[in-house]
Amino acid sequence: MSDRPPGADGERRLGELGYSQELRREFGFWSSSAVGFAAISPIVATYGMFGLALTEAGPTMFWAFFPVLIGMTLVVLVLGEISSRFPVTGGIYQWTRQQVGAGPAWFAGWAYIWVCVVSMAAVAYAGATFLARALGFGDGSRATLAAIAVGCLALGGVVNTAHRLVLKVFMACAVVAGFTASALVGGVLLIGHRAHPISVLFDSFGTHAGRSDWDWFTFAWLGAVAFVGYSFIAFEPSGTLAEEVERPERNSAWSMLFVLVTVGAIVVVTGLAFLLSMPDIGAAMTGNIADPVATTLKYHFGSGIMRPMLAVITIGFVSCMVAFQTTVSRAVFSYARDRMVPGSSLLRSLSEKRRLPVAAVTITTTVAALVLLLGLWFTQLYTTLISFVIGGYYIAFAFPVISALVLHFRGQHTPGPFSLGRYSFMVTLLAGVWLVFETINVYWPRYPDLPWYQNWAVALMAGALGIVGAIVYRLWVFKGRDRTASPAGHADSAPGV
Repeated sequence: MSDRPPGADGERRLGELGYSQELRREFGFWSSSAVGFAAISPIVATYGMFGLALTEAGPTMFWAFFPVLIGMTLVVLVLGEISSRFPVTGGIYQWTRQQVGAGPAWFAGWAYIWVCVVSMAAVAYAGATFLARALGFGDGSRATLAAIAVGCLALGGVVNTAHRLVLKVFMACAVVAGFTASALVGGVLLIGHRAHPISVLFDSFGTHAGRSDWDWFTFAWLGAVAFVGYSFIAFEPSGTLAEEVERPERNSAWSMLFVLVTVGAIVVVTGLAFLLSMPDIGAAMTGNIADPVATTLKYHFGSGIMRPMLAVITIGFVSCMVAFQTTVSRAVFSYARDRMVPGSSLLRSLSEKRRLPVAAVTITTTVAALVLLLGLWFTQLYTTLISFVIGGYYIAFAFPVISALVLHFRGQHTPGPFSLGRYSFMVTLLAGVWLVFETINVYWPRYPDLPWYQNWAVALMAGALGIVGAIVYRLWVFKGRDRTASPAGHADSAPGV
């Protein structure tokens, strides 16, 4: 057994890439996996998308889990291979930069940071709805929910700036809450509370009415695929936290794969359980039941179970939000360390004692709160935010995956400690195709009855952020060409760049 300290290889590789060890390596495999588990959260994955996907395609939405899980497994395998070669804090941004240079990486980082910020807002808002019910406020107005969500964001900021031990405890609570509210409840429902035969999974419950098979498939079932996509994203925190993880060249890749497969299995089982035990699917489809998950739990377990269940679900959502705060602050830190954004000297600063990116946490949390408050004008705030998050994640993931594909075509692909071997090219190609397909699927407008600005809200948000990003890049990064070189000049001398 090696006598080298756990972070020695990571620090050596970090030095080769032109960076010095500034953050503290205080996460092992399990603690970094816990952050990923909280971010992808089976609670958020199930409770956050179930009603939306059910409305789109009825119980047939269950079959949408499988293509999404397969597609994202391909993606995580590719990102695992990349992260093992480049174990640098920053995730999407650094994985793109180290492969094809700073220009594409800047836009990758821009997309990823905004996706995480909007994710924080969306998850905080959803968590506020459960917390409001647990506190006896009922459904609450949008203003009330937004106020609660801002309070949750503030709490998360405290957790992320206090101590990594506090963060670890929070993430441990997320793991317990996730298994309790998902795997355990799903298992009990499947074993003792089934209300429908398995054949109900092939029933569209009216979503097929008046439509051709092709029209139903493209607008209804693929709409469910789009929303189910929310269940299998945000598995990448251990890669984004690379400089705080012991032996990241191996642990990050295996952690991401472990998190995705584990949460994927839990979400599939839980989704099946709720579909087979739901007392009135028709009412849920028509919107007469606002929260089919909560209604199903109350029907089978009684009203006494609701308050503790709401508390557990709230923990899951808040922990997920905290995990997003953790990852986006590291992405911003990495971005700023390369002087790729205005205010870099502030955003890259670390607290003196714990070496935590306090400024990055504070600023991204404030921006997320502003997103929430500005979003109060949208009648479908949560749906809009979720759709943006799903599509934005696919765009962000596409940057490093397509970059890896470019290196494959150039014959310049070099595997890291985690390698797909001879299957690397094919897996990377399929992962890229999946990301392009699902991005188009998510952004496709499906609600002609809504005002045009809401039907196209997700695409408009993405387009507006893209334009702003292009302006910032032109005015800040492009004019300061020296900013596009990493400390050791590695990125711009990457193969083929």
